[in-house]
Amino acid sequence: MCLGLPLQVTTVLSDTVCVCSADGDSRKINTALLEEPPQHGDWVLVHVDIAIRALSAAEAQQIGNALRAVTAAASGNAYEHLIADLVEREPELPAHLRSSASEEGHASSKPTKHQQSHQELHQEIHQKRLQTEK
Repeated sequence: MCLGLPLQVTTVLSDTVCVCSADGDSRKINTALLEEPPQHGDWVLVHVDIAIRALSAAEAQQIGNALRAVTAAASGNAYEHLIADLVEREPELPAHLRSSASEEGHASSKPTKHQQSHQELHQEIHQKRLQTEK
């Protein structure tokens, strides 16, 4: 599996090279694939030390929180606070995939039994965690 990391530009060395950092880790990043050269303070999504797209600060925060949530969950630590925007809602296809899924008959407004069971289990776990934290 490949991951993209949100990093913030701390130093612009040239139109195609910047120093970026996050969580105390700094590295030299190639920015040649970006439409516009990034500026100091900009956020970029980085894979194998190559910036693959510019990010808004909000996107960088969401991606960072999701990665921290995976790490926390794998360690057996609480993670729900990092993905609070996802906990109480149904998953949705991204807008660019919705029309093609509808055309292919994959989109359904009624959840499957598996989806219902999964959602009920998730809600039960969430409620138990809330009770335990009190």
